[in-house]
Amino acid sequence: MEPTRIRAPPQVKFSLYSPPRSPHHCDQAVRNKVASSGQTTAKSCPERGTGPMRKWRILVCDDEPDVGTVIHAALKARYEVVTARAPRKVVEWIDTIEPDFIILDLLMPDMDGHEVCRRIRANSRFRKTPILFLSASNSRQHQKDAYGAGANLYLTKPFDPIRLEKNIDVFLERTPPAFINKRFAYDDLEGLIAELNNPAPTETPRPQAADRKETPPPQASTATAPRPAPSQSTPPPRARKKAPPGKASQGTPRALFVLEDSDELCALAEACEGRYEFTWSRDGLTALQRLHDFEPDIVVVEAAVPHMDGFELVRAIRADGTFARTPVVFYAARAGATERAFAQKCGANAYLKRPADPAEVVSLLDRQMAAAPVPVRPKNRTIDQVLDMIEMADTVAAGDQV
Repeated sequence: MEPTRIRAPPQVKFSLYSPPRSPHHCDQAVRNKVASSGQTTAKSCPERGTGPMRKWRILVCDDEPDVGTVIHAALKARYEVVTARAPRKVVEWIDTIEPDFIILDLLMPDMDGHEVCRRIRANSRFRKTPILFLSASNSRQHQKDAYGAGANLYLTKPFDPIRLEKNIDVFLERTPPAFINKRFAYDDLEGLIAELNNPAPTETPRPQAADRKETPPPQASTATAPRPAPSQSTPPPRARKKAPPGKASQGTPRALFVLEDSDELCALAEACEGRYEFTWSRDGLTALQRLHDFEPDIVVVEAAVPHMDGFELVRAIRADGTFARTPVVFYAARAGATERAFAQKCGANAYLKRPADPAEVVSLLDRQMAAAPVPVRPKNRTIDQVLDMIEMADTVAAGDQV
């Protein structure tokens, strides 16, 4: 077998967690709109199937990023889901988020769920907003304290996301809260969602009361958070013997890694050398769009990748007839029973907790390939052609973000 050409991905630094939507800076225009907007009136949400559909907005506050990712994937088809990891910022921006239903973790750093609940209840606008506690603690005292702070429901982890959705559906159907006419559309909250998922404290400028009448309405912003350019310190890839031009290797399996962290990608690329043709994508949507270009024989998917989370990507891969039986390994920082069950329900074949030793990852790939129901498929593109496509896309993306 000819040695596989490995090209290490450039070391571009991104955060390990990205919210389900594209990150944007929370700009002053949103704050100005808060200042210039008046109070809203509450109406009941129209019944499904009658009139224009308006979705309930659900706020999920949990310091574990994978929990927010799981809940977002389970609820986003029927609800507007705002995820947050910073409880103090949730309290600060609750009037901008304007949730119709709130899910709170109990044990969080900086401020626990009881205190978050009490502060939300102190706000007259959200005194009757339903609050569900989702906690790993099944202590009776914790449950008593949660209900004393103002909770309506209490569920313990690990949880079934489908059951969670049904509980929310039933609660909102039986005791629907007054629907809030939102001052901000869900898309307007992109920058704020990014800020809510940054646990580090930031100094947020407040609109001044004197400026409220003079503040012009904000214009739609298309600015995105700049990404750093690829590092020039990336070691050059060692020379490999290439496959003949126009002829792809038919014996070496090709692995696609959908991960955002460059250091991890580089380590995995070295571990795969000589055993797998290594391809990668840093976001779920690009991976799905280029799936037929990559032609992978096995896929490794991180839970929290930008633009399309790992759960949704696995579902989409399973819906593609060409890759419906391709082995998929789910790779996530949280490996509880809930996350494993949901990943399996989406179509994953195996689950691995990250970070993992690269040799352990490759060993799992070997086992999955040995048990795969389909052989290594013939490729239309050589690995060099695929790597050139990836590098060109990365270069363009880096240039757009500078």
